Amino acid sequence: MEENVTDVLAMENYERILADEIYFKKVKPRLDNQIKNAKPRKTKNESLYQKLVMEANRMKVDVDNIFADTDTKKRHLRDIMGYKRLRDTEGSIPLDDCSDSRIGYVYRKAYYSGNK
Repeated sequence: MEENVTDVLAMENYERILADEIYFKKVKPRLDNQIKNAKPRKTKNESLYQKLVMEANRMKVDVDNIFADTDTKKRHLRDIMGYKRLRDTEGSIPLDDCSDSRIGYVYRKAYYSGNK
């Protein structure tokens, strides 16, 4: 009976050693190579934020002054980001009816989100 138990344990140990050998010789190098060559994925939002940053820099929009360039900021939010409405304390307000300060705050937040 003891011989059967030791045989079973020896066989399990042998199988484990073979599995480790296969993993470290074949599988792990391939996975390491995939990880090394992998490019970080961009989400749709990241690319939109980066597009907003590039356009703001090209147009020389004053991002930190929330009251400056409101029409340009509104156009960028609508055309690049796809915003039609902005949330406010009163709820969701159409972009054309929002205050200049609200548009400036949202634009600044979007700009610095893409400028990381």
